[in-house]
Amino acid sequence: MQRDREVVKAVGRDASDEERAALWPRLTAMFPPWGYFQEQTDRPFAVVILEPTGPA
Repeated sequence: MQRDREVVKAVGRDASDEERAALWPRLTAMFPPWGYFQEQTDRPFAVVILEPTGPA
């Protein structure tokens, strides 16, 4: 994963329901079409949490 100039290895996992509820408003504020697309379906969009595991 790369954030700015920092490159690290990471493991991804699905966000818990609580994490998704906390993150979703921030995500749709950054990219409003996600909110629109989410309204068009009954299944929730995946939100993945990346956890750094060490240097790349």
